[in-house]
Amino acid sequence: MDKKLTLIAKYEVWDVVYEPGDKNIVGCRWVFRIKRDANGKILKYCTHPVAQGFTQIYGVDFQETFTPVARLSSI
Repeated sequence: MDKKLTLIAKYEVWDVVYEPGDKNIVGCRWVFRIKRDANGKILKYCTHPVAQGFTQIYGVDFQETFTPVARLSSI
């Protein structure tokens, strides 16, 4: 987790901003995973901060959703 937080600070992934009074704040949670090879030997420990998007309310916190999709013909 410390390694991931160091990288986030180094590459300036996000900024600290003031809380908007009329919006819900999306929290985050850390997900821990162990990567193993084919024999079951531990390769590395992985951590990922994941947003808790289920706390948002449609029409209050956002108006639309989309997922960027790349087609092979576009590339």
